[in-house]
Amino acid sequence: MKKFILLVAVSCVALLRLQAQINRADNNATNATMSTQNNVNVVATTNPPVQVMATQLAQFVARHAMTSAQYQTEFNNWTSKGYRVTSLCGYTRGGQELYAAIWNKTAGPAWAAKHGLTGAEYQASFNEMSNNGYRLICISGYGVGNQAKFSALWDKSGGGAWAAKHNMTAAQYQQAFDDYGKQGYRLQYVSGYVVGGTEYFAAIWEKKSGGAMAVKHNMTAAQYQQAFNEFTGQGYTLKLVSGY
Repeated sequence: MKKFILLVAVSCVALLRLQAQINRADNNATNATMSTQNNVNVVATTNPPVQVMATQLAQFVARHAMTSAQYQTEFNNWTSKGYRVTSLCGYTRGGQELYAAIWNKTAGPAWAAKHGLTGAEYQASFNEMSNNGYRLICISGYGVGNQAKFSALWDKSGGGAWAAKHNMTAAQYQQAFDDYGKQGYRLQYVSGYVVGGTEYFAAIWEKKSGGAMAVKHNMTAAQYQQAFNEFTGQGYTLKLVSGY
């Protein structure tokens, strides 16, 4: 059964960051392939068919159902044109490891992206990036066979104290949520995933003030829809949703 996490907040700016697993076929998926070396993102160029949206405020590109090689090709193409990855989700469908991502053409601080990491590789990358002054801004966990894998984004944006945890059971996640909340931290990002039949969570908190917010996890599709309707009816804006 698919379940969902919902994060909503009262905000004067409507910002939707959809980070759900996509379970439909991608009729426009490119067949381009490019191998990676330790998931290091190096610049190259290509021009596969993609979905591009341009407005007066921003330009962005969204792709889903990409293999690791296809994602790397898209990454190389769009970063060479001044785009930044702002959302990255790994997931599996039919046992295949796939990726969905959003690129925005916007200025910003130094940033880094890594995908397809094992738990040990992710922890090593987390330590290295943190030691170099980067903050984790996006974490996606997903099960590949009986192994958890991770994709993540970091940048050198400023801000208050922050914390991140992964491979938490539902009970551990709830405990961490409660503990950090008492210390003045607000949930910034959360990803649910299943490995070996067990639900796990990865999350990011930041110590900051803000308006009213609410978070719910472990919801069925019907429960998520009900929560969505209730919160939007009360003036909340959807900030993030994770399906697993």
